[in-house]
Amino acid sequence: MAVELRPATALLVLGAVLLAGAVGSLVVTEAVGESTVEPTYLSLEDSNQQLWSYTSTGHAFDRATLAINAIVYGEPAGVRRQLLAGSRSTWNETDPDERDVATDPTAAVATGPTVQWDLATGSKRYAYVSEGTPGNGTWLTADYQVHDGTYLGSRHHVRAYTAPGGDGEWTAMQAHHEHWDWFMGRHVVTSVDKAQSHLEREFVAGPDDLEIRRIPTEGGQSPVDRWMTVVDFRELGVTVGSLLPVALLFAVSGRFQTGTRQLRERLPTADMRTLVLAAGIVAVTLSVRVLGIQLEGALATSPKMIAFGLYPVLFVGLPVVTYLLARPLDRSRAFAGASLGFVAAVLLDYSYLGVSHLSLSMLVYRGTLAVALGLIAAGSSRTERCDPEQVSHVRLGVLLWVVATVLPLLRHTPLPV
Repeated sequence: MAVELRPATALLVLGAVLLAGAVGSLVVTEAVGESTVEPTYLSLEDSNQQLWSYTSTGHAFDRATLAINAIVYGEPAGVRRQLLAGSRSTWNETDPDERDVATDPTAAVATGPTVQWDLATGSKRYAYVSEGTPGNGTWLTADYQVHDGTYLGSRHHVRAYTAPGGDGEWTAMQAHHEHWDWFMGRHVVTSVDKAQSHLEREFVAGPDDLEIRRIPTEGGQSPVDRWMTVVDFRELGVTVGSLLPVALLFAVSGRFQTGTRQLRERLPTADMRTLVLAAGIVAVTLSVRVLGIQLEGALATSPKMIAFGLYPVLFVGLPVVTYLLARPLDRSRAFAGASLGFVAAVLLDYSYLGVSHLSLSMLVYRGTLAVALGLIAAGSSRTERCDPEQVSHVRLGVLLWVVATVLPLLRHTPLPV
């Protein structure tokens, strides 16, 4: 017996999604709201300087974000050259137009719930180094940034800080793994330890006599904050200085067409059309991801300009494809095909990026988008078009889609003073 999707049912589903998000956010807020990051310091070798163990979004200890997780001793300019030219991965210096629009370290909340993680409002992160006694020091901006990966895909991103005025043979690094979130319009940090281990492997692949060790840190608020990588170049005397996804799609297309013909013979027409709806949503979502990465590598332009050009394909293309492909279906099949198709697209996208950890708020947000597309599909279904007295789900779905996709982008719009 088919289950009819009525307006009350749709509103109930929407309310459940929003309630889950509100409760999840409240739980996280209560867990972290009574605690701040204490100004714990790391004593730098052969120096009277002490380094605060976190970075911050401003010149304040209560605005801590991610922890410093690597210290490299040696001539700073030589360390920089070694990282760019002497490693086995493709590290590139991050240009200003490739730096974060805004990095959301939400995933760190899940791994360290006793830390007050502020949502970032920009790409600047500050480190603090004291001279002699804590409290008498200087806030530092990143001397340079490097990355291994793609801006519109996923990458290991490192911010490097050096002693003020060049007075010290050390480089402090904050390494994290992040990916570009098309719906949020910014990078989202999904791992710190993954990037730290990747950075370690780069130095392990360097000179044979290079000293690499891990040391515990005091005041670590999560397991990944309780140890730091230390690399020492000083004893060496070192003055250190693709179209594959597209081709893969073409290679698979022949098999997909053959499999589709066989599947069509076995499945009822309604089931087949439901699968076509889900596949259309998956195709649009993954095409934007793959095309963005390919254009980033092929065009000598800012990744942000590429993102700006591809946004309409995602934000307008997904609802339009959903509306058109859902027309032959009944209401319940249309809702299920669109919402589950979007969930499948999200899982495949994260798998392609190598993302394995997501925050509760991000899961709830993706669930809201899935419900929005489901409502649009239900509203365009054959069942609803044949019932002129039925309250249209399309309006509700479009409203939810516009609100859910536009609100995150407004964070990048400066408010009038």
